[in-house]
Amino acid sequence: MLLLAMFSAGTLNSSAVAQDQSLRWKFQSGQKIEMQIDQSTSLETEVDLVKQTLETSSGLQATWSVQEVDDAGTAQVSMVIQAVRLKITMPVADGVRTLQVDTAAPSPPKPNEQEVDSLENLQSVVGREIKLAVSARGEVTKVEIDAATKDALRQAPQSMQIRQLLTDEGLQELFASSAPPFPEADVKVGGNWSNAREFANAAGRFRRAQSLKWVGRESHQNVPQERIDLTTSLTLLAPPAAAPQGSVAPSMAKIKSQKGTGTIWFDSERGMITEGSVESLLVTESTYREKTIVTRIESRVGLTVRRVD
Repeated sequence: MLLLAMFSAGTLNSSAVAQDQSLRWKFQSGQKIEMQIDQSTSLETEVDLVKQTLETSSGLQATWSVQEVDDAGTAQVSMVIQAVRLKITMPVADGVRTLQVDTAAPSPPKPNEQEVDSLENLQSVVGREIKLAVSARGEVTKVEIDAATKDALRQAPQSMQIRQLLTDEGLQELFASSAPPFPEADVKVGGNWSNAREFANAAGRFRRAQSLKWVGRESHQNVPQERIDLTTSLTLLAPPAAAPQGSVAPSMAKIKSQKGTGTIWFDSERGMITEGSVESLLVTESTYREKTIVTRIESRVGLTVRRVD
């Protein structure tokens, strides 16, 4: 989603360069953080050499307010949505159709009926509070979304990326993918660790294994920051959700190719993640009524963070 929080800078002196630094979030009651999450996906489906592409992009602006921190370093966080942006480009019989709404600019030029309805649905989410629990390792362990927010999201079209994002699983997946939890044991510069998590998308349910490496200190945005690189590997666990009753479901897909890479930047002087980005490509193949279906999914999630002093 990628992350937004306070890390302990560890013990540094004038000659040390983060060699003994601990990768742990260090929350403090009363802290406020502004975050921007941008997510885009291109889903291309090919059947009998005929291709169709669905493109979606969404943006979420929110503030995090740390309410309290327990002795283990786990923070209770109030996340308030400030603005939501959405764009969907979909194939139709006579070409393509685009739906575009932005709650920060609520008067799109010549809006159609669906855009007006979608904007009203998204505006009802702005200002809503979502409660999170975040461990010292940076893992979102709990998500609480109130009933009114869930009702507003249910009114949005199923294709809206924001609808899948603002769920318990969606938010946990977003944060885990863009800013994975740090290791249980301390690591030093050059050290490695790994994480694993299950998630679902249009191609089915997957297990994603992440390999991370603390590369070291580099200049980023003209500021010395710690760089952490990651790569991902997917294993397909189950096909997409069951087909409607009476229809024939596609066969279990096979992964033809995949690639996933990302970078996280951590400002050790300020003790916070400043930016994270992950890009991935997944190509799968399945059969349906003796036809071969090739699905190509390209996605990117980006996160930027700013502490409000």
